[in-house]
Amino acid sequence: MRFNSRTFKYGMHKRILLLCFLMFVLVHVDNAQQAITVFDISNSQIPDNQCRYVTIDSTNRKWVGTAYGLAIYDDVNWTTYTTLNSGIVSNTINHITFDHQGRSWIATTSGVSVFDGTNWTNYTRSNSGLSSNYIRKITIDRFDHAWIGTNGGLDFFDGTNWTSYDILNSSIPVNVISGIIIESDSVRWITTINGGFVKMIDTSFTYWNTFNNGFPDNSVLDFKRDTDQTFWLASPSDGLIHFQNGFWVVENTLNSGIPSNSLSSIEIDSLENIYLGAYGAGIVKRSGMNYTHWDTSAGIPDENIFTIAIERTGLIWAGTESHGLVRFDENLWNGIPENKNELLARVYPNPFRNHIFVPVEIETQELQVSDLSGKLILVKKIDPVNPGTIDLDLSVLDPGIYFLNSTGNGKSMARKLVKLP
Repeated sequence: MRFNSRTFKYGMHKRILLLCFLMFVLVHVDNAQQAITVFDISNSQIPDNQCRYVTIDSTNRKWVGTAYGLAIYDDVNWTTYTTLNSGIVSNTINHITFDHQGRSWIATTSGVSVFDGTNWTNYTRSNSGLSSNYIRKITIDRFDHAWIGTNGGLDFFDGTNWTSYDILNSSIPVNVISGIIIESDSVRWITTINGGFVKMIDTSFTYWNTFNNGFPDNSVLDFKRDTDQTFWLASPSDGLIHFQNGFWVVENTLNSGIPSNSLSSIEIDSLENIYLGAYGAGIVKRSGMNYTHWDTSAGIPDENIFTIAIERTGLIWAGTESHGLVRFDENLWNGIPENKNELLARVYPNPFRNHIFVPVEIETQELQVSDLSGKLILVKKIDPVNPGTIDLDLSVLDPGIYFLNSTGNGKSMARKLVKLP
């Protein structure tokens, strides 16, 4: 048979390309496996695959509240507490926090359990002043007094006496309390289900909801405060909410690169990056105005994340709806981040007075400008034949903050705009 060097070289070229591709895939998969570790009932002592809450104590132990018990993980060993082997009041856990004496306060669907490492003390409606046995959140103030968010109101416990605030004896707008942050001895901030955002000064209440002050969603599942004292709120239907320059700012799928409007939890790291647990989008990171998310396509086992916690080292712990606990090391991740907005970073001028110039790609389909509430103000279709730099006339806008969104080819990129007087 006659040797054909051209065919041989072509065949070798194909084999080399295939080998390179396989090596790339193997490295990618290996790094993804190193970056993501899943703990579930098949490979650990975690008592249930529904992880409703996770937090990290001062000794770096992970406390995991599940639908069927409490698990504590010290990175080597697991310790599990259920109603069968301990004095915990219920197996279904919504929240865990710690006081200054080192005791853990555990919010369950059947009351509060306080655990000092040996002994359990339980508070229920039958033996205390709790407004409801369904406990959502507990916050401990500097005096080790407990502020307890229930389905029946806000309860305060000083270790001896109970005080309750509900719609019948106070001006609090609803009884279902989803979160409490203590600002001072007299000021507390409260989130609710169906009652908006609440400020409590001494025993008086002021609140924001969809009917006043432009608050976008009456329900908030979690909230945190950053070093600039800005509140960041996780909405179950309207995305990420924060208070900026006297306005409630909403970042949703219409005006930003956030991949989901349904958020369950929020954490802020030492660099002011915001990490979100999302329904349908997995783990979401906001860095500046850039959004990245990791879902099942990235190796996260469940796209519904109930809870997020961050170690001092930067390791992320996420509790899923039905696939256990996830440890995620972002530094080992070599996947391609999604929803970046490098192109829109070249929008100029910004701040602006009348016009902005927007560079677009050949795959860009339209540009959208929206206000802080997410309302679309301008939509400009892009000619795919002639990409380049688009001149947008925004002279009719009032001075303030807006969002520019670029969409196309399944991607969405966002940039905040500031219009000067």
